[in-house]
Amino acid sequence: MKRYTLASAVEADLQAIWQHVAEDSIDSADRLLERFYSEFQYLADNPGSGHKREDLTFLPLLFWTTGAYLIVYWTLNRELEVLAVVHGARHIPEFLSMRL
Repeated sequence: MKRYTLASAVEADLQAIWQHVAEDSIDSADRLLERFYSEFQYLADNPGSGHKREDLTFLPLLFWTTGAYLIVYWTLNRELEVLAVVHGARHIPEFLSMRL
């Protein structure tokens, strides 16, 4: 099992997503967070699984879709770093310019 790290803002992303989903269902919110963590580990074990989106950024980022959300990450020194978890309906280039 390979390692991954979460950028400091990712915890806030996950908390905001959990709160939004929990307004309708705490169980659904819990399952979604479990799914994210499972996906993080999958990506760490298979770091080339994501896809580049040069239409969104020229940075060496990869994107992985999980439901309605995008996991934004890159690999540095053989370790995967998750940079953001964001709803796919957001204006991603603007979001990335504010985040990175």
